[in-house]
Parts: sequence; structure tokens; C-alpha cells
Amino acid sequence: MNKEKVLNLAFFQLVCPSYKVPMFERLQELPQIKLELFVGDKPPPLAPVSGDFSNIKHVALKNYIYTIFGITIVFQNFFKKIDLKNYDFVILPEGVFFLSNYLIMFFCKIKNIPVGLYSHGYNHQRNKSTLSKLLEFVRGIVHRRCDFIIVYSKKGYSHVNINNKVPSEKIFLALNTLDVEDIQKRSDKFSIDDTNKCRQSFGIKPEDFLIAFVGRIEKEKNPLWAIELIQHLLDKTYSPHLFFIGDGSELDIIKNFLRGCPNHVQSRIHFLGRLSVKDVDLYLKSSDVSVMPGMTGLAVVHSFALGVPYITTNIETHSPEIEYLQHNINGVIVENNKESFFNGVEMLANNIPMRKSMGNEAFIFAKDKLSATNQTKAYVELSKFIRTKHYKY
Repeated sequence: MNKEKVLNLAFFQLVCPSYKVPMFERLQELPQIKLELFVGDKPPPLAPVSGDFSNIKHVALKNYIYTIFGITIVFQNFFKKIDLKNYDFVILPEGVFFLSNYLIMFFCKIKNIPVGLYSHGYNHQRNKSTLSKLLEFVRGIVHRRCDFIIVYSKKGYSHVNINNKVPSEKIFLALNTLDVEDIQKRSDKFSIDDTNKCRQSFGIKPEDFLIAFVGRIEKEKNPLWAIELIQHLLDKTYSPHLFFIGDGSELDIIKNFLRGCPNHVQSRIHFLGRLSVKDVDLYLKSSDVSVMPGMTGLAVVHSFALGVPYITTNIETHSPEIEYLQHNINGVIVENNKESFFNGVEMLANNIPMRKSMGNEAFIFAKDKLSATNQTKAYVELSKFIRTKHYKY
């Protein structure tokens, strides 16, 4: 075994959204690994589009995407694009219906090349139907055929280990995150004057209570609750404002709903549209709390990185990032109904010391646990595993 050997990694992705770019940039800098990214040209429905990954060594693939009976099937045309024997290990995206995965896994097995998945571990959005149980059964079979699995969360780790019977030595935890270091470095430059000017540009006073909704505006995120929240707080004599940061299929619906609201409610809602992570920083930093009445994803990481407490509801369909939220420590999780959601937000509107304490805990958690540097440690451990367990190294 040659410990000095640099391992060649082929990493497949359907697309490379902007939030994943920092991870790949750091993987590219690891001395143990030589990364080559294979990335598709277009996303499946509801998936994010690619960001700018031009500074990452990559090979473009064509994604063939079909939807049959509501099921999305994807095949990445990797033929003539990759010679697998040039790679020491291969990482594939999670997906029962990503058909090219099975071919690549087959070729890797016959060539004795370690192959595994970059996976959420457990699909929180999967419902309880017979079809869903069948799909999870198939996923378990696929997981057991992998040489390794990289998972997003501790719950995903437990599911793969306990439910899908994958040995713990084959599972590596890389918390799904944003470039927290970069976000916090940029935010360090924001002064109180900067955040006050940001608020003032929307007619928001320093003493007003500013709420941010960051993410795609989709039905499963309950964006209408955020508008109704403003009406509720106004009725309770608070002075609230709301930033909607993002776009989505429900945007026109909530704008139409807002037109039917009183003028004093309409003037409190501000639509900022879809912004880059960098452009979101100042608006989110200027906010007092970040809310998500429905399904939560990476917005919790962005909020924490800026020291903004996060409020959401207790539902089963959250993405794995919900694990980062510690109730009444760095945020609040309330029962899944409007009254509880309104009360949870009102509690923080009332209690400035609690809000600041939660924001501080959120900032520390992001800095200590959610850095992209920590994320890449899983890949360093994986490279050691490959060297130790596979004889040709």
C-alpha cells in the first residue's frame, strides 16, 4: 500500500447548484484526492439549477429526463465521457430512478473500483404509501451493494446503518451546508449602520420587527402563513415587516392573496426575488428572525451563519438540515398549525434577550459544526478507508 498515492475521484452530480460549489472547491484542494466532477446539463423538475462551477475541473454530461406517472427518471449519458479504469473511486448521486447509476455501479464492480453514494440517507419527503415503502426497500438493497456511503445528517447515518444494514465503517458523515466561513467573513464587514440603512431603504425602522422568509416559495413551505403572520402581529399592535427572498410556483398566488389584504398589511411585505447567497447576506443579517412555516432546508444554515434564530413547524417532510435546529436554544420548532406558529414568532418578538441569545447560539453552532472545512473531513476519512480496505492501494 502506498500511502502517498493521490486517489483519483470521479464525482457524478445531476447538476451543481451554487451551494455545493464551495464543497467541490475544497475537495479540489485536498492533497489526498484528485477530483473530477461529472455534471449534467439540466436539472429534474423542482431541483435547483447549476451555479458557476467553471473553476472546478469537470466534464459536462447530458441529462435525459423523463416523467412517467409522476415518477422522474434520469439517465446521464456518460458513454465516451469517462474511462472508469482511470479512477480509484467513484461517487454517485442518490436516486432509485437515476438509471445510469446502476450501469456505472456494474462497471465499477467488474473493474474492482470502489463506488458509493452521496446521499441524504433517508428521504424525509417520502410518504407512507406502499410505493414509497417499496422504493425505500430498493434503496436499502442499493445501499448494501455500495462500498461506502456519504450521508448529510446523523439521522441519515442511523437510517443507513440500522434500517438498511450498512456497516458503520462504510458510512461517512458530511453535514450538508453552505460556505459558512465565507458567509461569516462577509458578514463581519456589516456594521449596525449598514443593517439600519438596509432596513430604512424599505421604510423599516430600527425598532420594527423584521422577519425573513428565505427559500423557494412553494406550497409545501406554507408561504401564505407568513403573510397571515404579519396581519396577526399588526392586530396585536406590533410593528412587523416581512422579506420574501426567493421565487417559486406559489409566488403569483401569494401576490394575488396579498392584493386582497388591507393596505397597511401590503406595505409591510417586501418581495426581493431570487438572489445569490452573497446577495442574501445583508437582508438576512438585517432581520430579527428567519421563519419557515413549512418544509425546511438549507435556509436554516444561512440563518445560523448570520446569527439569526430560526422558527419552523414540526413536520415529517423537513430536509435533513432540520437536525441542526435545537429547540429553544438556537431556534424554535412549534406544532404544525397557524396558531402555534404565530405564537412562536410572537414569543421572540416579545423577548429581545431570548432572541439575541438564540442568535448567538445559532452563530456558534454554524461556525463550529457547519463549516465547509468540516464537511470535507468526511472525504479525507473516506480516502483513508479506500486505501485501507481496497488491496490495490
